[in-house]
Formats: sequence, C-alpha cells, structure tokens
Amino acid sequence: MMKAWQSLAVAAATVVGVNAQAAGIQEFIGSSHDSAAPYSYVETNLLIHPDDYKGFGLQGSYVIRPNMALVGHYNRLTADVVNVDVTSTLISVGGRYFFGLSSLANTDLDLTAYLTRAEAEAGSLSISDSGFVLGGQLRHMLGDLPIGTSIFTAEEVYGGLRMGFSDGDSNAVAQVGLIVGINEQFSAKAEVALDDGTHFSVGVRMQLGKKQINPDAPLKSALSFAPTRKPVEPPQVSDSGNPYGLTADELADLEEIAGNS
Repeated sequence: MMKAWQSLAVAAATVVGVNAQAAGIQEFIGSSHDSAAPYSYVETNLLIHPDDYKGFGLQGSYVIRPNMALVGHYNRLTADVVNVDVTSTLISVGGRYFFGLSSLANTDLDLTAYLTRAEAEAGSLSISDSGFVLGGQLRHMLGDLPIGTSIFTAEEVYGGLRMGFSDGDSNAVAQVGLIVGINEQFSAKAEVALDDGTHFSVGVRMQLGKKQINPDAPLKSALSFAPTRKPVEPPQVSDSGNPYGLTADELADLEEIAGNS
C-alpha cells in the first residue's frame, strides 16, 4: 500500500505537471482573439468535383460569443454517369472554435465539428448516410494586401485538414484557400481540396456585421462620439425686475393689464 508521504509526492508531481502543461498551452494560445478575422458570413460557391460532378454550395458562419460560432453547409452535386442522372446532396450543422496564436502574428487556429447527412439518387435508386466531421485549419490574415493596381485586396489564406466519419468508415480531406476582398462587405473565395481526387470551388462571401475583434479590448463609450453641444445659458434676471428683456412700452402694457385684472 502506498504510504501517505508517497501519495502526497505523487499528487504534488501531478499538480506541477498540470500547471506546466497549462502554462505551455497559455503560451501557445493568445490571450484573446485579436486577428480581426470575419467569422460571421454567408457564402455561395460553384463546386467542381472529380468524375464530372458539378454543383453549388451554400454555407454560413455566425458568431454567437467571442471565439465561438455556429456553422452550416448545403452542397448539391449532379453528374451524368453512363447516361444515368446522379444527384448528391450534403447537409451539415455544427460549431467552430477559433483563437489567435501567440507565436504567429495575425494567425488563428480554427477548429470545427459538425454533423452531416448525405443523400444520393441515381434514377429510381437512393441511398443516405449520416456521420460527423472534425477539422482544423490555420487562417492567416493578410491585412487587406493590395493586389497590384487593382481594386482587390488579399485578405486571408488558410489551410487545414478535416476527417469525416460515418458507419465505420473514415476519410481525410486537405484543403487550401484564398480570400480576396472586393469591397468592405463582399469577398471572393477560391479553394482546392484533396482526398481521392481534386476538388475546386470558387465563390462569393458576404460578411455579416463587423469583423470579429479582440473581445477583451475596452469598449469606448458611445458618449465620447456624441457631438459637443453648446451649453444653454439660463435667462439673466436684471435688478430692475425685467427678467425677460422687455422694452419699456411692453412693461407698461403688462402693468396696465395687471392693474385691470
């Protein structure tokens, strides 16, 4: 049986190890998300997949609290396979958690997890499958880097890996992409994904609201932006009993009215 002092030593060593690990994680993760990345948006994409599959995709992300967002996807692909029309749809919902990295400036680690539902139809046949996806990617913000003399700016590059799991099967997909700003609200997106083939997508993203900023930064009071108004001076009361600046004739008329009342 372990003696009391041995138990105390093991507990102390465990506490020291946990604290050291926490300190290491704290050095890895920034104190807060401050890379000004847009995590609230909706976008539509043109999808080009292997085996002549083509279609479109819709997806959105909405920040619900600092460093957390809800995500959703809808993809629809069609192809003519040996003169049979094949249609595939994919719906997914989930969440993402993102934070700035202290060791890499303007870089986020973006983690996602979502449930998926896939259906495929070929003529009168149909199959469906459910599963979930875990993913992670690095997003590096370029700070609206001008592209030559054009009106476009390079906003962000990203790359990562996601793993899909369904019915005992799994697959890995690696992707890299580029976000190019068109104006303050709209951006263009291009992405290449690799698994058992090469998948391309190009699309347009519309930003919702303002870009995510450092949630720990002190908020400026709205009053500090209010226009300065000239103070209203109270009416001056004179010693002559004429507090309204009336003329002698006006005072006489008032005295006459008061005397007749």
